[in-house]
Amino acid sequence: MSAVNWAEVLAKFSDLGHEPWEVVRDLASRDIYGRNLAIFPFDDSIARDSALIRKMTRDRGLSLGDRACLSTGRRFHVPVVTADKCWAGLKVGVEILVIR
Repeated sequence: MSAVNWAEVLAKFSDLGHEPWEVVRDLASRDIYGRNLAIFPFDDSIARDSALIRKMTRDRGLSLGDRACLSTGRRFHVPVVTADKCWAGLKVGVEILVIR
């Protein structure tokens, strides 16, 4: 998961009244955080790639977080997972798994 997307996840939990450290502690106790959940950095190279992806996806209205996810998947050669049906059929050089 991109650090940008991780920030979004933690923000959603914060909206529900959970502190970020609580979320991390809970996920770590379940052997998720630090073992089965990888947080990838969002660096200059991925930022530039995200800008390129914007040109390719503008008509679908993808957000910065969406493009951060796609760019991270491209950089680290891992599939990306989304519940956004508008990602179906995107051809951006990464496997996209639409889960609903």
